[in-house]
Amino acid sequence: MLRCIQTAKLSFRDHQNVPWVSHEGCREELGLLVGNKRRKIDDIAVDYPEIDFSAIHHNEDVLWDQYGDRRETLVEKSVRICEFLTEYVRHRPEREIAIVCHSAYLFILLNAVVITEEEELRSWFLTS
Repeated sequence: MLRCIQTAKLSFRDHQNVPWVSHEGCREELGLLVGNKRRKIDDIAVDYPEIDFSAIHHNEDVLWDQYGDRRETLVEKSVRICEFLTEYVRHRPEREIAIVCHSAYLFILLNAVVITEEEELRSWFLTS
């Protein structure tokens, strides 16, 4: 989550007067890889007080922990992405939304969750 926040802040440094919201639904792959485990929300919020973390329901990283010693499957990640879009993003009041996430997330989003005909959008994304 920290890498994602840092990327968002750098990429949208000229857009500081918009709502900044953090959500578990657009996280990198869950389970096994310790680099994808997030810090406590209370700790992150101290470093980024301008970000709204109210959509995250657990201070500890219970999502990552629930997978134990296995990685989140592609199907599980696809379901999580779909739920994020349909149950959260769809109900946001804004008309324009930028979702900052990791390349693996975008790859699953544009190959398993939504239908896109553009080959360029279905390929692997580079940094930022």
